Amino acid sequence: AGPPAGAAAGAGAAVNVVPMVVAPVLAKMLTRSPDREVQKGIAQLKIAFDHVEEVRPGFSRDFLTQVCAICAHSSNPAVKAIVAPPAPRGAAPSASPAGKGAQSQAPQ
Repeated sequence: AGPPAGAAAGAGAAVNVVPMVVAPVLAKMLTRSPDREVQKGIAQLKIAFDHVEEVRPGFSRDFLTQVCAICAHSSNPAVKAIVAPPAPRGAAPSASPAGKGAQSQAPQ
């Protein structure tokens, strides 16, 4: 058997991250959502990711890379916080601009 999916892949390799990242996140969100319509939407997202990955291998990796890049370089603290490393447990809250009021700003 070869290496696991995504192991030691080059920067341009078509890696299917659906089973490694997308599916586990969607599954976690599914268990947290009692609303049937939301559950149906989450299931449709999984089907859509699987389909686009079949049609264009590597799409999910490219998609997640773009999401992370946009979040990391956003001037909106609430958006930037999506990819910011979590604060160590027990650490005092920092005086970062991601505090109060950040939720009311539109993503950039």
